[in-house]
Parts: sequence; C-alpha cells; structure tokens
Amino acid sequence: MLAALTGMGIGWARGGRLGALGGVSFRNPWLLGAAIALALVARLFPLPPGAARLLATSASLAALVALWQNRHHPFGLLVCSGLALNSLVIVLNGGRMPVSAFALLGAAHGPDPAPPPDLSPARVPGARYVLGGPTTRLPLLGDVLPIGLGRVTMVVSPGDLLMGLGLGGFVQRQMREPDRAAARGPFRRPRRGLLLPPRDSSA
Repeated sequence: MLAALTGMGIGWARGGRLGALGGVSFRNPWLLGAAIALALVARLFPLPPGAARLLATSASLAALVALWQNRHHPFGLLVCSGLALNSLVIVLNGGRMPVSAFALLGAAHGPDPAPPPDLSPARVPGARYVLGGPTTRLPLLGDVLPIGLGRVTMVVSPGDLLMGLGLGGFVQRQMREPDRAAARGPFRRPRRGLLLPPRDSSA
C-alpha cells in the first residue's frame, strides 16, 4: 500500500493522471483475485495453523503465476522477482516466513538491540511466521530489515523491497502512459519492411 501511494505521488509530481490507472489490462485477472481472496481468508479468519499456512502458501504461488503472466508490464519482472523470493523462503520453511529476532526488536526499540532471554517462537504473531534460528532455511530472504516511518515500524524482507520498488515504479509509469503515447504520435511501426514515402501521382 505504501509503495502504491508513493508511486502515485511520484506520478502526480511528474504530470501523470490517476485516471490512467483504470486503463491497465491484466491477463487472467481472476487468478490474481483468487490469490488475494486466499490471502485474506488466511489472515482474517480463525483457522488452524496448518490450514492458514497452506492457504497463505497457495495464495503466494497463485499470485506468482499471475504476475509471471503479466510480466510484460513496466516493472512487472521486478514485482515478480520479489514475490518469487518470498515464495521460495516460505515454501522451504514449511509455509512460514522466517522473522529475525534482531529485526523485530530493532523495529520496536531502535537500532542495535540485544534480544531478551525470554524471546521464543511464541512471541512471533500469527501462524504464517516463524522465528529465525539455526534450522531456518535461507534466513537472509526472510523478514530481516527493520524499517521505521515516523511512528510506524515494520520488518520486511528483500523480496518485499523488490515488490515495493516494482509496484511504485509501475504505478508512476502507468499514470504517465497517456502522455507517453501522445508524445509517440499516432504512427505505428510497420510489421514488415521499411516505411516508404508515398508515391507522387503526378510523375
């Protein structure tokens, strides 16, 4: 959400129009809608931990397929790459995203915190997360980066950063697409051959 709002601000500052976002066309939008629905069910409804992890993993994989099919959009590959990194580390860790204890405490109490002795996996909220440890696979791809924006703090993964950059870039680019099309003019590149000047009928 923050990445999309940032992209809107950049697009507006560069002369883009918010209404241009309505002209975006996606291939198989139902697949992306299904992924969003699965993610919302896993997050909002009281489900057994195993079921919640299964739904969240299925949502990530469905979204990955949908984004890959729409990678032709500007910054589409960047968003797809970020989601692929997140999906990989989630699948390798049994459907849960590893979270760094130092990152959690850094987001809560400032830089360079020392973990308290009673820190345990029970303190990590939700069934979709697991506290990083010696048995964690690819821990550097988990939520390891504490980010603070004013009073709002969060812990994100490298994949989250790629998706945020890609989403922001896509939004600001799409807002300016009508102006880019106008600057290119009404002419299109011919499919074959060269564009030749019209013949003079008086010759």
